[in-house]
Amino acid sequence: MILAYHGQNYVYVMLPVTVSKDTPFHLAVYSERREPLQGLLDIVNRNPTLGNPLTKKNTYGNTVLHEAVVAGNMEAVKLLLQTVPREQGEFHPSEQLQARNKLGETTLYRAASCGDKEMVEYLAKLPGQISYGKLLEDHRKRGDLTPILHAAILGQHFGFVLNLYLSQMKLLRHLQTHAAHIQMTLYFQCRNCSDVAETGSITWRHDR
Repeated sequence: MILAYHGQNYVYVMLPVTVSKDTPFHLAVYSERREPLQGLLDIVNRNPTLGNPLTKKNTYGNTVLHEAVVAGNMEAVKLLLQTVPREQGEFHPSEQLQARNKLGETTLYRAASCGDKEMVEYLAKLPGQISYGKLLEDHRKRGDLTPILHAAILGQHFGFVLNLYLSQMKLLRHLQTHAAHIQMTLYFQCRNCSDVAETGSITWRHDR
């Protein structure tokens, strides 16, 4: 990987380097900054026959953008969504937003399950992700039909769920359909917490 990054044996930048089949691009986003991802993308742009690194998936079906979201690397996320690899046909960077991993999770869904409010807001505000005041169906549920807010609750990101409720993003419109299930989950996971969801009007108390 080091030799490839410095211009030697560059063909290896596209190959899996871990048992989870992560490419150097998947690993680069955990630097918490723009590099070395930028350098790797530059190599691909100079050698377009290598293919498109943005569509590569690891064992879990995660793209490089999935991993950047999990890492909370906003610089890498913005870079990936601005990158158009040379000679890759009709590929558009926004296609990364609809890509699903093996659990059927989009990158926005993953951001919510990690409780990353800043990342969710950034991704949701990108063109085409909200239609008629609602998130696209792709983002609202994963493959097993678990709602996006349920995923955040299961991750015990209760403050994050509250912030989503108070925001203007209207991510909770689908809550009515799943309210009973989510409230029961929240009850069992929050019995010793100060975050409480009450049935009926679904009012929230957040004492922290």
